[in-house]
Amino acid sequence: MSLCRKLPEKLLSLLFFLLFLFARPMVSEGAVLYVKNGGTGDGSSWAAAAGDLRTVLAGASSGDEIRVAAGSYKPHADDRGVSIVLKNGVALYGGFPDTGNPAMADRDPELYRTILTGDLLGNDIFDAANGGYQGGTGSDNSYHVVSADGVGSTAVLDGFFITGGNADVDGGGMYNTDSSPTVTNCTFSGNSAANSGGGMLNTGSSPTVTNCTFSGNIATNHGGGMSNWYSSPAVTNCVFSGNRTNDGGGMFNFGSSSPTVTNSTFSENIATSAGGGMYNWNLTSPTVTNCVFSGNTAAWGGGMANNSNSSAVVTNSTFSGNTATIDGGGMYHWYGSTTVTDCIFLENTANKGGGIYSGFGSVTFTNSTFSANSVGDEGGGMFNTNNAPAVTNCTFSGNTAHNWGGGGMYNGNSIPTVTNCTFTENRASWGGNMYNFNSSPTILNSIFWASSSEEVENAGTSAPSLTSCVVQGGYPGGTDILEGDPKLGPLADNGGPTQTHALTGGSSALDAGRPVGTVVSGAVTVPAADQRGISRPRGTGVDIGACEMAFGGLQVIIQPEAARTAGGKWSVDGGTTWKNSGETAENLLPGSYAVTFGDVTGWTKPAARTVDVAQGPAVPVTGTYVQQNPDPDPSPDPSPDPAPDNRGGGGCSAGGVFSPSVLLLLAPLALLAVGRTR
Repeated sequence: MSLCRKLPEKLLSLLFFLLFLFARPMVSEGAVLYVKNGGTGDGSSWAAAAGDLRTVLAGASSGDEIRVAAGSYKPHADDRGVSIVLKNGVALYGGFPDTGNPAMADRDPELYRTILTGDLLGNDIFDAANGGYQGGTGSDNSYHVVSADGVGSTAVLDGFFITGGNADVDGGGMYNTDSSPTVTNCTFSGNSAANSGGGMLNTGSSPTVTNCTFSGNIATNHGGGMSNWYSSPAVTNCVFSGNRTNDGGGMFNFGSSSPTVTNSTFSENIATSAGGGMYNWNLTSPTVTNCVFSGNTAAWGGGMANNSNSSAVVTNSTFSGNTATIDGGGMYHWYGSTTVTDCIFLENTANKGGGIYSGFGSVTFTNSTFSANSVGDEGGGMFNTNNAPAVTNCTFSGNTAHNWGGGGMYNGNSIPTVTNCTFTENRASWGGNMYNFNSSPTILNSIFWASSSEEVENAGTSAPSLTSCVVQGGYPGGTDILEGDPKLGPLADNGGPTQTHALTGGSSALDAGRPVGTVVSGAVTVPAADQRGISRPRGTGVDIGACEMAFGGLQVIIQPEAARTAGGKWSVDGGTTWKNSGETAENLLPGSYAVTFGDVTGWTKPAARTVDVAQGPAVPVTGTYVQQNPDPDPSPDPSPDPAPDNRGGGGCSAGGVFSPSVLLLLAPLALLAVGRTR
């Protein structure tokens, strides 16, 4: 039987299959419930919106979604112990307009503020800068505005402004116990806790907190913005600002907590004791990446404090303008392990350790810059005591110790290892770039230049070892010490995540360092890349200091293609060496270079040109040859399109496979065909 005769039967079978498929019962996806101020309905639509969020949430089932219009919502009318309790599988979304029939696309939490408030009587006077609730207000507020107990990531809080929580112990804004809720696009502001976690308290919990703001919250003891006890929250794209407490103004981490904090800002937070921005205490292991700590204040660790065997890993972050009234303007470390990579410590102030104060334990600093930090006593950039920090590929520039020693670095009873570092223009009464007291650092491939006093000064039993270093005025007892000018460029963006002092032409540091892999001390070796990540060596040897002399290059493209085929070439050395189109002249010192082009029979070559080359990627150049008396282009001989191949399809051919849409359109014809056969 031909395909044409079988077609009605096939279409009819397909139709029956589709009817069976679409007649099957659909699996429920959960209800969408609606809440708005003044609502009196059952919550089935905006027109029938309910008015009590807590009641709707209590009756919701897993898979349900609750949409809440702009306005203010309380956990309860007068019971402080009642909170809005998250549920597994239920998502709460705020930020909808309170008029009309808004869809999810109309949602804007900033424009349509949806407030969850613990101010049950509406009489709060809250001032975070002056201790929180004023004039006795707040005594009637909810202990926790929002809470979660034993829920997972399917419990969602998204797009709310949480305020007015006043915890008698912990977690004024939100209290999470053994939970991992998903909290997104929320603001926690104006909350208070008598002990810990003014904005949020996590105990045994790992919430995912994204795009949230913690501002103006207070706690008496720990974590004005957030407090984590045996918890590992994932905090991303968040802001902690203007929070206050005793320890950990922005965030407090305790007891084996391992928070991950990424792309977040800690600013203007205050801790009367330790950790203005963040305090890590007692075996905590935070991972901090791409964060900014600015304008925070504490007695110890204006930006961050790590204490009691905590192990902080901090990468690609900036500590600027933080203040410690005692020690560690940018960061304070005491015991434990702290690893700092690709970080900036800028304009922090303290009594000791303007950039960082480190004592005991293990500290590693790599590819970081300490600049314009200042102290009243010692260690403008870094203060080390009773430890053995490893400092590699770091820059210390323009730091100041006003009344004592070690503008760049102060070492007391310490044995640091300093490799490929640059110390310049640091100021102190003694040891402008480095001051050692009863300390014996091992220093290799480093620059000490242009300080206000002796470059490296020693006192007590100090016996530092300097090898292959550039030291202004020399250093008696050192090995392979160079006194020539390293010709440092200004502190600037020379590539990489931190500012550096680039070497310029004629520097004494060029190719003069010990080679990559040379053992400095223990497991510390000369690194295979500089502070910016540029591979070493670039010349015949490793350069001394934090930066390799980064060469530039030229890449020339010759046009048109016919000129390339005819033999067009270029040179950057006056014709001594010729290169083909697309090739690169590499390892050029920064400067101006003349690019010339070779002769090609029948073509006029481009004029020579001067090109400026800087450190970094090769500069692209185009050279265009002009053909002399070119032959006119022959007219193309258009070929007709091949005739379509109609073989094999007959009158029923569809030119390929039937599409489902065509079959659906033909289904009624199939029924008609069946009817006619009857």
